[in-house]
Amino acid sequence: LDINKMSIISYHNSYLESDDIHLLSNKEWLNDRIISFMFEYFEHEMFNDLSQEIGFVSPEVSQFVKLVKTSEEVAIFLEPLELSKKKLIFFVVNNNESPLAS
Repeated sequence: LDINKMSIISYHNSYLESDDIHLLSNKEWLNDRIISFMFEYFEHEMFNDLSQEIGFVSPEVSQFVKLVKTSEEVAIFLEPLELSKKKLIFFVVNNNESPLAS
């Protein structure tokens, strides 16, 4: 059992492990799990009353949208989010060009 891979907290569709907490305490770069967790918290707690106006796009979906070649592929992931109805949309953007990592 790897203590750094132990799930510490889960919230809706996100979870954080011990190594994620370590990143936060050492002021390092945020990883996708931390950002996803933060977006879930924002969506369901901090901005719940604005859910019809604000959209949060997960790091995984943001990376996919950045790397795909056709609008049809983009639509598969973005249409269910109903982003056209939102006034403000948050995407996670990075400079990684690999489809295997975000």
